[in-house]
Amino acid sequence: MFKECDKIIEIDFSNFDSSRITTMENMFSQCFSLKSLNLSNLCTSKVTTLANMFDGCGEIISLDLSKFDTSGVLEMNSMFSSCISLQFLDLSNFNTSIVTTMEYMFYGCKSLISLNLTNINTSSVTTMHSMFNGCTELISLDLSNFDTSSVTTMETMFNECSKLISLDLSNFNTSIVNKMGSMFNGCKSLRFLNLSYFNTSSVTEMKSMFYGCKSLSSLNLSYFDTSSVTTMNSMFMACIELNSLDLTNFDTPQVEDINSMFFGCKSLISLDLSNFNTCRLTKMSKTFNGCSELIYLDLSSFNTLKVRNMDCIFLNCEKLHYINLKYAKFDFPEECSKNFPKLTVCGEDENWKNIFNLSQEKYINCINNIPSLIIYDNRNKIKCFKNDINIDIPCKICGNNYFKINNTIDNNYTYCYEYKEGYYFDIEELIYKSCYFSCKKVT
Repeated sequence: MFKECDKIIEIDFSNFDSSRITTMENMFSQCFSLKSLNLSNLCTSKVTTLANMFDGCGEIISLDLSKFDTSGVLEMNSMFSSCISLQFLDLSNFNTSIVTTMEYMFYGCKSLISLNLTNINTSSVTTMHSMFNGCTELISLDLSNFDTSSVTTMETMFNECSKLISLDLSNFNTSIVNKMGSMFNGCKSLRFLNLSYFNTSSVTEMKSMFYGCKSLSSLNLSYFDTSSVTTMNSMFMACIELNSLDLTNFDTPQVEDINSMFFGCKSLISLDLSNFNTCRLTKMSKTFNGCSELIYLDLSSFNTLKVRNMDCIFLNCEKLHYINLKYAKFDFPEECSKNFPKLTVCGEDENWKNIFNLSQEKYINCINNIPSLIIYDNRNKIKCFKNDINIDIPCKICGNNYFKINNTIDNNYTYCYEYKEGYYFDIEELIYKSCYFSCKKVT
């Protein structure tokens, strides 16, 4: 009705008969200059949609909707979207029992300080995509009455709610939700997040789910079912205060992308991913980049034979001393950047055979003899600790005194020299061929 009337400043509906109106979709959409709106006598009893009703009303500070009859409304998507000056909103009188969509409902309400949703009925709602996205001034949000049993997507639901301190979603029923990408992205003030009752068995996307949650020091995901998830790209990226993370329950048979998954988690000290199933994994660029306090990393079950991008995977992991690759299948492809050397640490029958030229029967003994390995990708070096490969004690496999590169095999390793703490192997910046080691006696 008044859509894109961008010069109107005030509208008074006190003498307006709206008793027969069935749709108010886009009614005041893009009324950029509208500051005063008297809706006290507006009849909404027959209305079925309020979608985009106040979308873009950027000058409105407050709205009195206490007399709205919303019992027949099916759609409220983007109802208050981009009401950038709106500070207070009380919807406690709203009857939303048959509303099916609330996506983008409060999107971009960046001045909203108080939002009363205490009596909202969400039992029929199927999508909450970006519902509170961009509500940057909200400090608290009570969603204890929310029934989310019909919701299928919560993607970017709380994205950029940068002042939210705590959020209790223990009542959420997420059994049929399939998308949670960027759900808490940018919630940089969030210190408490209760997801203890989340059922994530249907979720396929967790991309950037906790990206930028800079104040979270702990996160309980012990009940997460990740068996259907295909992407975890940037899932915990920039969670700079997160000092522990238990993912031992994660089941990842469908995951294809873990690019930047832990990028910038600079408080993490150890990380056990030994239970990860990576048989479908194709992307793991920058996965641990910037985990500057990480000391121990267990990748013992990783199979990366399908991965074609591992750029900067351990870049700036200066304290990483132990990487467990015990049963791993690693093949760093040609596409790897110059920041990471191409190593062939692949496959049960082939695993470590390519490194130490050992037969399968000697593989287990060898791997037990060398339990820890450091990869300094920013220095292009591999370090085997002296207490694992001791120059004074002959190798249990071949009897030789130390490991030396077999220069007769075509590879790009250029130097091998002894060091008081162990053995360093310098690696050329660009490696395009497979690299092999073998045990050689000192001559």
